[in-house]
Amino acid sequence: MENYDNFVQENVALEVTENSKKHLKTASLWSKIMAIIDFVGIGLLLLSALVFIPMGAFIGRQIDLPFSLSFYGFFMLILAVVIFFPTLYLYRFSQKIDQALAVNDTLLLEQALKSMKCYWKLTGIITIVLLALSVIAIPIIMIATVAWAGTV
Repeated sequence: MENYDNFVQENVALEVTENSKKHLKTASLWSKIMAIIDFVGIGLLLLSALVFIPMGAFIGRQIDLPFSLSFYGFFMLILAVVIFFPTLYLYRFSQKIDQALAVNDTLLLEQALKSMKCYWKLTGIITIVLLALSVIAIPIIMIATVAWAGTV
């Protein structure tokens, strides 16, 4: 295996070719579209949470549910907060890329790539956490469903 500790790079400049700029522009467009769709989804989750949380107190007494509607409302609220941060990084990426390409600014390109790194890092962490919770939650939900069905 080669040792890169003593490696000296003679050309430190990174050239962004016209094809690379086209690809970045396309990535920016789709990132912006997905971020806007996510923000709309977050808004709908927040609206649903604002409806479900107070309704849970009234409807929960009349309908026999394993969880109250307030619980679902709080779950939607937490989900909206969790989704907000990666979406914000995705939107920042699209904005910074557009700015960097418009003025050929390497610092803005670096900031855009940092936002994209943060987006993927948060998305990866959320995915790992959700996979771990799924492994734990699925058996618990199955047992609770069987127990709840036996009481009806």
